Amino acid sequence: MISVICVKSGSKYSSFDVNNLYNMIRKYLPIDFTFYCYTEDPAGIDPQINIIPIETLYEGVWNKLSLFNLDLGKTLYFDLDLIIQNDLTALLDKQLFTLVKCYWKPLDELEGWDHNINSSVMLWHGDENKEIYDRFVIMPDTYMRKYFGIDHFIYHEGFCYDTWSPGLIYSRGFGRFSSDWYNPSPDLYSHDDGVICLFNGPKELVGHWS
Repeated sequence: MISVICVKSGSKYSSFDVNNLYNMIRKYLPIDFTFYCYTEDPAGIDPQINIIPIETLYEGVWNKLSLFNLDLGKTLYFDLDLIIQNDLTALLDKQLFTLVKCYWKPLDELEGWDHNINSSVMLWHGDENKEIYDRFVIMPDTYMRKYFGIDHFIYHEGFCYDTWSPGLIYSRGFGRFSSDWYNPSPDLYSHDDGVICLFNGPKELVGHWS
């Protein structure tokens, strides 16, 4: 049994997006799971989805860090702006906190304040990430001003993590590898053998899938 969770806060995403993610999980996760949505507005969400009410509402993506204060056993997290294309089993064998490595970003040539991780998909076990949450809540306003989001926070605050292998998770806008970064495609990236496609990048990417 595994817990699967997402966050819906504010008005950027709707109950449709939560229900759509739930249906993709049902299709591509071949083991028993319990699905949760962490939200302040459960209206329209499938009744089979377990609601965890948001107690302290932060700006934007920062609500994701509150999930690390929960203990739901082995937990797989997904953002709402992605497409699951294939069986998720390959993501489940990690024993430590795991998130996406942006293999498409040549980190050594980017500015020092950049990073090459992405929290659109994460796996962790029980309360192993509570130290991340505990550090954030000491001075949340300071961290929200200092960092662009939780990816910057996790990377530059020096927390430990693992990453998945190249090719499993890729970017709709930036591809899979740094070669895509240097030679961008005139079309949006779509790889049939990928497990997850992230709709990160320019705003015009959102909503375009074929």
